[in-house]
Amino acid sequence: MLRSLVSEDDFEQAAAVTGYAFNCDLKDHALRRDRMRKEWQKGNTLGWFDGGTLAAVLGIFPYRVYLYGRAIPMEGIGSVAALPEYRYGGLTARLIKEALARMDYNKTPISMLQPFSYDFYRKYGYEYAYDVPKVKVNPEVFSHLASKGDLRPAVEGDLPVLAALYDGFARRYNLAGVRDEKDWRGFAFKYNMKETRRGEGRRYCYIRKEQDGYLAFDPTGKDPNIEFVFATPEAAKGIAGFIGRHSEVYFRFESDFVLGNLFRTLAKEARDVEISLRPGMMVRVVHAKTLLALLPASTRGILNLDLRDELIESNNGVFGVSFAPETNTVSDQPIEGAPTLHLDIREFSRLVGGDKSAGHLYYNGLLPGDETAALLWDRLFPPRMVYANLHF
Repeated sequence: MLRSLVSEDDFEQAAAVTGYAFNCDLKDHALRRDRMRKEWQKGNTLGWFDGGTLAAVLGIFPYRVYLYGRAIPMEGIGSVAALPEYRYGGLTARLIKEALARMDYNKTPISMLQPFSYDFYRKYGYEYAYDVPKVKVNPEVFSHLASKGDLRPAVEGDLPVLAALYDGFARRYNLAGVRDEKDWRGFAFKYNMKETRRGEGRRYCYIRKEQDGYLAFDPTGKDPNIEFVFATPEAAKGIAGFIGRHSEVYFRFESDFVLGNLFRTLAKEARDVEISLRPGMMVRVVHAKTLLALLPASTRGILNLDLRDELIESNNGVFGVSFAPETNTVSDQPIEGAPTLHLDIREFSRLVGGDKSAGHLYYNGLLPGDETAALLWDRLFPPRMVYANLHF
């Protein structure tokens, strides 16, 4: 039987199922259970029960992300797991389809997930949309900027400044998470803003004295997530200079980092900054009309989108859209004389959530339709880098 998880026993079993599936340490069971109970929305987490036994589970996580500078609702799918004796019985497929049906009912614009297999989730309309640069660098490559690295430890009183800096920075990228006051309280706890610098595994946040940038990091490298946030080019040089004041023994910089090319520009020798790419998260447009109504265009234009979606009926058809910076008008009928993009839902998801321009996709055979429509999309939505920093 498929139903939502609501009781204490439900979450106890969910912690056991995910712990087994992801080979988690048994001592972390209580922490995982408590996190599920706290973070998973009750009634928004799905399970398949065989009698009283939870056989498979799927978590739905509500967030907001920036797309072209506007905060857009997004629901992430995570912790998809099944006990081995129930695998290959189609339970996971039922959970995913039910999750998509609920998102469609709620008119959720987009969804994201971190796949165990890209091919598996393509069956449900998700698509690989962008690459994640992994950057490895010796801090000493920035030693020539050390004199600019005048940063100080951030304190709780700096949180409003940090929040404003992050918001301005995140809006420049697609799929960056929108943060609220609760998120910033968690940030203050994570980066030890009440702690002194002692103990293994500490994480720190340093802010520029000019309050135009900050660096949040784990010098041991155990937590690879680094926030390098700046409002001006001078701030970027200053933060790099602060990194350059460290030795490689103390500051191990090997992280998924969207600004690898910036590092190569700032380094004394560009070749000393190692960058490799791996495929990022998968993206799916769930309720196309809602998304089309919300996307903030950079200019005015009319465009038809001929969409096909095997799982969500409301996404099928030709949508005529009149785009404008203030508000868009979406019709179920094509606009006469407007260029048309012919897309299945995976192609549309890659276009909206990816880091490649429509022209790039078109000329590489990855975007059906006519050239005029592809180039018009790029005028309406100039491509942006992806900074997908949510983890669920």
